[in-house]
Amino acid sequence: AVMLFITLIFTTYLSYCNYSFEDIYIDDIVDYMLDNYDKDDIKLYVEFNNGAYAEYMGIKSYIDTRAELFLKNSNGKDDIFDESIHIFENDKFFDYDAFVNKYGFTHILVNMYINSNFDEYLQSNDKYEVVYEQHFDDTSDSFVMRKLYALKEG
Repeated sequence: AVMLFITLIFTTYLSYCNYSFEDIYIDDIVDYMLDNYDKDDIKLYVEFNNGAYAEYMGIKSYIDTRAELFLKNSNGKDDIFDESIHIFENDKFFDYDAFVNKYGFTHILVNMYINSNFDEYLQSNDKYEVVYEQHFDDTSDSFVMRKLYALKEG
C-alpha cells in the first residue's frame, strides 16, 4: 500500500509539472549541435550514460558506455573511466581546468543534477559560454536539467 501511495504521488507530480521522459535523453541537444556546428569539429565532453548516442550521431565524445575501452589497462594510455568518476561524483577537489585543457573540448554538456562543481568552473571560465539549456519540463522557467557550453568564438 505504501509503494502504491508513493507511485501515485510521484506520477501526480510528474503530470503536474509536464515532465516528459523524453527529457532524459540528449537528442534535442545533439540535434542543436548538428544544426549549428560542423560535427567533424566538435570535441564533446558528455557523461558516461549519454556518450553512445552522441557517438552514434557522429560526434566525437569523451566517453560512452563501453567502459572497458576507457580503462588504462585496455587502452594503454589513460584511465578515462576514473576521470569520469571524479566528475560524476561532483568532486569539488578535481582539477577541472587541467581536465578541460588536457582534452581541448569544444563543447561540454553538464548535467545539473550531478555536475554542479563542473558548472561552477565553466561559469567562471571566460573561454566557454552557455549555448543551450534543457529544462526539466516544457516551461522555460523550470529547473535547468542540462547546459551545453561551447568555446567562445574568436
